[in-house]
Amino acid sequence: MRKLLIRVGIGLGIVVVLLVAAVIIVPLVVPAETYRDQLVAQVKSATGRDLRIDGPMHVSVLPRLAIEAEKLALSNAPGAQAKEMMTLGKLQAVVELMPLIHGQVVVDKFVMVDPVIDLEVDKQGRGNWITGSPAQPAPAAPSAAAPSGGGLGILDSLRLGQVTLQNGTLNYLDQRNGHRTVVDKINMTVSFPDLDAPLKVSGSVQYKSVPLQVDIDAGKTRDFLTAAGTPVSFSAASSMINFSFKGNASTAQTTGTIDLKVPSLRKLSGWLDAGLPAQGPGFGPFAIAGKLSLRGEDLEFTNADISLDAINGKGQIAVNGSGPRPAIKGDLTIATLDLNPYLGPGAAGSASGGGAGGGHGETGWSDAPIDMSELKAADVDFKLSANAIQFKKIHIDRSAVTAHLVNGKLDLNLTDLTAYQGSGKADVVVDASGTEPALAVTVNVTNVQVQALMRDTIGFERLTGKGNLELSVASRGRSERTLIGALNGKGSLNVANGEITGLDLLKLLNTAASAVGSAVTSVLSGGSSGTTPFSHLTGSYTIAAGIVHNNDLRLESPGLQAEGAGTVDLPHRTIDYKVTPKVVGLGVPVIVRGPWDNPSYLPDLAGIVKGGVGGAIDTLKGALPVPGGGGGKPSGGSGSGSGILNGIFK
Repeated sequence: MRKLLIRVGIGLGIVVVLLVAAVIIVPLVVPAETYRDQLVAQVKSATGRDLRIDGPMHVSVLPRLAIEAEKLALSNAPGAQAKEMMTLGKLQAVVELMPLIHGQVVVDKFVMVDPVIDLEVDKQGRGNWITGSPAQPAPAAPSAAAPSGGGLGILDSLRLGQVTLQNGTLNYLDQRNGHRTVVDKINMTVSFPDLDAPLKVSGSVQYKSVPLQVDIDAGKTRDFLTAAGTPVSFSAASSMINFSFKGNASTAQTTGTIDLKVPSLRKLSGWLDAGLPAQGPGFGPFAIAGKLSLRGEDLEFTNADISLDAINGKGQIAVNGSGPRPAIKGDLTIATLDLNPYLGPGAAGSASGGGAGGGHGETGWSDAPIDMSELKAADVDFKLSANAIQFKKIHIDRSAVTAHLVNGKLDLNLTDLTAYQGSGKADVVVDASGTEPALAVTVNVTNVQVQALMRDTIGFERLTGKGNLELSVASRGRSERTLIGALNGKGSLNVANGEITGLDLLKLLNTAASAVGSAVTSVLSGGSSGTTPFSHLTGSYTIAAGIVHNNDLRLESPGLQAEGAGTVDLPHRTIDYKVTPKVVGLGVPVIVRGPWDNPSYLPDLAGIVKGGVGGAIDTLKGALPVPGGGGGKPSGGSGSGSGILNGIFK
């Protein structure tokens, strides 16, 4: 946008100066009866362009030189799309005669009514406002100050009382990319007494149907055009943006303080064609205030107060706009950073444990497409310190974050990590550079509250306690569900002083055989409940295509030991797991199977036989009810409980 404003300013300035010179100087040396043709010829000689005056033209010399012409048109450069570079509904100019005798141009009045100016850059990068040899390159933005003494040409002798543009339109076209910009309803008043007097600009323009009020107050224009610089205040106000600047400016460098307030950064982006999607929860109110330094395409803020939506922070930030994307570097300290509004639709989906019953488990993961295109809006090298970070449902209490974002690939390194009452470190890589988003996470935390962490990460909350966790996973996919289904990695856990909710192994597997039988009967008729407390729970696991595999789980508590092995299906949110408790005199495996929000717990009867627990079988036979009987030892018959077990075990 800044490049565009510079080019537009240079082009518009050249056009205005040429026009002022032509209409003022030519009538002084050309007889009145031939001034129209001579004026056209002089403009052709000076610019190589054709000037048409299709309406009436009047010239008076005394007491002041006054020129009025209607329906003017200046032809465009070869290869330009628009036929004319500029058209004017009416031009009025009043010039003092006596100063002209001494070589000064004092303009009391210069009015352009209904000007339409078409500025273009061709496919070779050449602006249509450049006259002379086509081999000349288009002027770049000034990178160094002009000489401090002289060399300012006609500007040294030019005095402008008041220049007015009424109902102007400016069109800018870049043929290299086809991008077109239109600024209309330009109503501006410029006061420029001379190079050593203050410059004042006031007026309004309209861009995409949004009016913008602009006011500029500057010191000596000569100092702005040289290395000295001059005091400048600038303000621009509209429904999209409110900006003010006070400081010192020259063609080489600008320094000062700024105050920028944007009601909606997303709407501003759409207004300026800056690349943010039109819809989304984030990128709302934005404000920044601090010290500004601008040199070429390098912009730097120091002592900055920054706010975006609910995020508030202090720090430093530098932006380089010379590349294909803005390059942002800096550091920031904030209170709370909620990333969810900036992850795109579907990326902040729920991780709750609400799977469907009946073993289907198909709900819970979102199928909404994940849009991470916003990660391609800029390249970032940033250090962040925050007291709280929210990422999806994961809440981090305190962390120092280093963020590297290049071409849509974000690498977050979290150190000094405090979360879920524990501490540790983590690395998160989100890669949106390709057609399919990719994710890689490495976490190493100690002494965390396991239930809260597992609830917020995978929606599982049947395990409590404090422990150490290691996790290294990677995946890719266009939705939350496909990301979970493509998850691969490994990890381990070591949890102390917790419990497994929804399962009471001690109740289910009492050392008394009769109690086992009663528990089996209870399971067969309605399931298990309660909790299994433990002093230690350890194990390691691997993840392949979203399926968690474990074969070394070990649980220890007073009066009970257990070993476990099996799988957890993350995509379908189901469990298929075998726990083998060890109690005094009896070891009865238990199958845990079904959706993880409502699994079933059944004794592994075949495992009892293989384990050689013969006495327990007789007890189980006696514990089962006899159809039509009173629950004692069955008397026989094919419908008896012993017949059922005999059918199972034979």
